[in-house]
Amino acid sequence: MKKIIKKFTIMPRFPFIHMKPNRKASLVLVKDNWEACKNEAELKLYKYLREGNYYPTPHYKVEGYHVNVALVPYRLAFIERNHSLDEKKITRSFRKKQWHVLFYDSEKLIKDTHEYLQMVQQHTDNTKNVPI
Repeated sequence: MKKIIKKFTIMPRFPFIHMKPNRKASLVLVKDNWEACKNEAELKLYKYLREGNYYPTPHYKVEGYHVNVALVPYRLAFIERNHSLDEKKITRSFRKKQWHVLFYDSEKLIKDTHEYLQMVQQHTDNTKNVPI
């Protein structure tokens, strides 16, 4: 019964009851896009993710924001940390679309990539709907 109730929303105007659309899994054509990486940090992250049997997509757009590297089936986005970015606002808007955001410093990523790979493994282990 709870599943049925979650599929409907009540609106103040006519028609009063709306069905929520079913969300389907995001599919992306798998290509080797390492040429699209613009700097050394993106390239290193891309190569390490490929070695870990993940399929990253460089320069992906989510909610109008530019994502440097994305793991689309896992809904995981890597965004380079800048002073001009409002991280809380970005995280909030991505969370509405059920995405996780990992902000990275390019210098720290080049020196220690293993730390970021552990974070990726934590987020990908928690997903329920992605076949492995």
